[in-house]
Amino acid sequence: MLGYVAENIVSGLTKVAQWDQIDEYVDNGYTLIDVRSISECGRGMIPGAINIPVDEIRERQSEITNKNLLVNCQVGQRGHTAAMLLKELGFNPVNLDGGYLTWINSPAANRTLIPS
Repeated sequence: MLGYVAENIVSGLTKVAQWDQIDEYVDNGYTLIDVRSISECGRGMIPGAINIPVDEIRERQSEITNKNLLVNCQVGQRGHTAAMLLKELGFNPVNLDGGYLTWINSPAANRTLIPS
């Protein structure tokens, strides 16, 4: 996995965002796309995300009305794959580094999940 991430950084194949940039991307008009399976998403999602599993992107691309996308999966690898595919399809994807697991363990998730 580390080699995969390093290759992406060196080659610049896909753009990446960190967990603390999610709000900034959303505020700038990006749509959150969660590319995990339905069962994975059933255990929790980043608020506001739309679930389109990576293996359904081609057939469901018409559901994506925004070109600017912030993509997440569980740890980042499927997000990278989805970002590459979405880029080929004409979208402007950014992959969330570390995926859902990094976000759920961040202060941002704790802030979101605590009832006010």
